[in-house]
Amino acid sequence: MRVDVRQSALSSVGSLPFAIKANVCKGGEWLVPPKDDVQECDCVVVDESGYGCGEGCINRALRYECVVERCPCGLQCTNRQMQLGSTVAIGVIDCSRRGVGVVALEAVDAEQFIGEYVGEVISSREACQRAKLYQHADHWYMLQASAEQVIDATCVGGRMRFVNHSCQPNCREEKWCVRGHERCGLFATRQIGAGEELTFDYQFHAADGARAIECLCGSQKCRGEIGVRKRPRSDQEVATYSNLSAPIPHSAISTPRPHKRMRQLTMDSFL
Repeated sequence: MRVDVRQSALSSVGSLPFAIKANVCKGGEWLVPPKDDVQECDCVVVDESGYGCGEGCINRALRYECVVERCPCGLQCTNRQMQLGSTVAIGVIDCSRRGVGVVALEAVDAEQFIGEYVGEVISSREACQRAKLYQHADHWYMLQASAEQVIDATCVGGRMRFVNHSCQPNCREEKWCVRGHERCGLFATRQIGAGEELTFDYQFHAADGARAIECLCGSQKCRGEIGVRKRPRSDQEVATYSNLSAPIPHSAISTPRPHKRMRQLTMDSFL
């Protein structure tokens, strides 16, 4: 079994890593979404296939998944990808200096949903506390779902946490609102062949004074480093983290796919 953080850190936050298929929440009423936080669309089933909520669905455009019991298309709604789950077969492989990675075991169509990034849903404050434990670890896995929620896949998580960075990726990370909760999924940006490694751009930013991380993606568009220099922001803003395949400088932050409700901050304010 692969150990992703030091034993001292693991003993503080839980047992050795194990696999889950859906997010698990660490208690707190703040995790309960408002009962009326459901975005209804006005789609009708007009497609010859008999399915609704295609590209013209307002919910899809806003990255809100439909709730089947309140969607005009009912069970014919196709805008429920994370709720229904992915059928794409993937595998975890050894990637030498880059640690481990994830490959597609079958062909994947462009724009197809590949899988969800899952882990323990915690508050941003708890994430900052855990970052102190993880700061000397070779590998740790955090992804911000919203301003208040972070997904920590270090000790519990799915295989999506092992997807490596590339400066010329074949996937992208998207945040969707699903029944009131922010969830993160990986989508193909082009046709992907069976046996091809899955990658996305971490869009990692390093604060002033922090060293950037050497990029090992090997693509033709490789930038050489993961980590564009970025000035620290105020203590009022929210820290963001991502799955990294190299040691993480203590003052580093990552911003995977900017989100209109997300802000970021160097971790120096919390360490």
